[in-house]
Amino acid sequence: MRVLVVLAACLAVAGCASPESGFFRYGPEPLPALETDAGVELFRGEPDRPHQEIGELMVMGGSLEEADELRTLLLEKARSVGAPAVKAVRMDPVPEAGDVVWNHGPYFGPRGWGASYPVHVGGRYRTLVRGIAIVWVEEK
Repeated sequence: MRVLVVLAACLAVAGCASPESGFFRYGPEPLPALETDAGVELFRGEPDRPHQEIGELMVMGGSLEEADELRTLLLEKARSVGAPAVKAVRMDPVPEAGDVVWNHGPYFGPRGWGASYPVHVGGRYRTLVRGIAIVWVEEK
């Protein structure tokens, strides 16, 4: 009985994967992290101030219902790499488990009409949030 309880607990923990984050730096020089109380701005388009892109931020976590938590983690990651702002945020569902099967019905895709296409069935999805870390550039 104890083995079943431990096994159930392990499966529950494995099913609730914690958020992961990453940073792909564009330049060779890392920047120092910002202070923990420094605010990081979030832009859905181009900021109206001169800026330089320093890298791509990525956070992968739970479902879309946890979007606010993922957004907060994205801003924390930006702070840790020295970026006072993030632009062009995008969220995508990513299959975590399940199978890919081929649907053999006609469809209209990017290359025109086709005969089959892959479909993800079953399993769960995680949410990938991506943004561009930027730093402000002084005008001369």
